[in-house]
Amino acid sequence: MSEKESPDDGVFVEAGGFRVDRRRAVRKLQRFQLPGTFGASMLLIRAAVASGASHVRIAQQTLFNEVRFDGEPFPYRFLQDPYAPILGDKECHPRERSLALGLMHLLDYRPRTVTIRTGANDERYALAVSPEGIDSAREDLTKSEEDGETDTAIQTEWSVEERTRALRSQLTRSALRWNCAMCPATIALGDSLIHAPEDDFPRGEMFSWNGARVVVDEAPVGTTGTLELFHYGVKVQRLEVPYQERGFHVWVDDPGFALNASLSAVVQDERFKRLFREIKKAM
Repeated sequence: MSEKESPDDGVFVEAGGFRVDRRRAVRKLQRFQLPGTFGASMLLIRAAVASGASHVRIAQQTLFNEVRFDGEPFPYRFLQDPYAPILGDKECHPRERSLALGLMHLLDYRPRTVTIRTGANDERYALAVSPEGIDSAREDLTKSEEDGETDTAIQTEWSVEERTRALRSQLTRSALRWNCAMCPATIALGDSLIHAPEDDFPRGEMFSWNGARVVVDEAPVGTTGTLELFHYGVKVQRLEVPYQERGFHVWVDDPGFALNASLSAVVQDERFKRLFREIKKAM
């Protein structure tokens, strides 16, 4: 064996065992899996909805952002290894994968620190990570000293030197409205209510299929169909379907969608094809 270690070599842990250097793997994912503009906050909102949240509150200041939501807290197991869901943990819930990738997106903005607070009472913990922490194992998992707090909160802080990156990470109202149109939770940005499910849902004929919510609106002209695909209330992608008998515009929110590794596209598997057939029947 060559003395020079290749980029994907295992790292010796103890007698009889090797493991892949997880931090190196996370760095690779950051380089090759985060090319798009799908914001970290959108992934955090998806994690919130998948946790059963009824409300999401977003606070944005010059050097500080926070996404806060109710619902089921994240388990201690997740905090111990927040990158496991994107490094091959097949058993994790989609909410854990969304939060893990959202954390990676946040760290790609080079903040000073990102802190995840979750749980209640004696089981409330805080995990603080930094971009350097991925390489140097400086993650800090401690008890959280917040009396009576039960919401999950993801807080991001930047240094003054990184002000431009901090501002670039912030969400706009239009981005929230567009990307969270199917969200079942209320969303507030600062003191403003941005999305209320009963008021801001897409208009059209609605039906359900195997846990998916579908809104069908026939397009007035043309022969192109448009599918707006959402996962746990947050948009994944838009698909254009040309050469239809008549045009249509359909919004689909399906927690059963399979997504690609970067959570930026829906896998067109058998479930997707069956759902599309049901949509065609409804038109």
